[in-house]
Amino acid sequence: MRETITRGGAQRGPDRVRLLIAEWRDFLGISQRELARRSGLSTAVISRLVNDEREWKASHLVALARGLEIPPHYLLVYDPSKGESLVALAERVSPDDQPRLARIIRAYLDGSGEGGEGGA
Repeated sequence: MRETITRGGAQRGPDRVRLLIAEWRDFLGISQRELARRSGLSTAVISRLVNDEREWKASHLVALARGLEIPPHYLLVYDPSKGESLVALAERVSPDDQPRLARIIRAYLDGSGEGGEGGA
């Protein structure tokens, strides 16, 4: 079954994805042509998607994420121009090291107070 991502309002659904594709391309310093090569989608398909001339499908998100070398959900929620999120950093930590990371974050929060700069 092919899943279609329906069009939404500004900053929702495909509108947000279009914005984030541009942000990710800028962040990674790659052209639309390079994204097409990496993703396996044609430049024409990518152009029609980002110009709202073609319906989005989940397979488009997966291909574009593969081309950007990011998890697909980043195209829905993570704007690289806003800096690296804690979630993005935590996802890069190996499962064996995640408990240690959690302890470090807890120690930071316990030592910093609300909104503080940490115990340094």
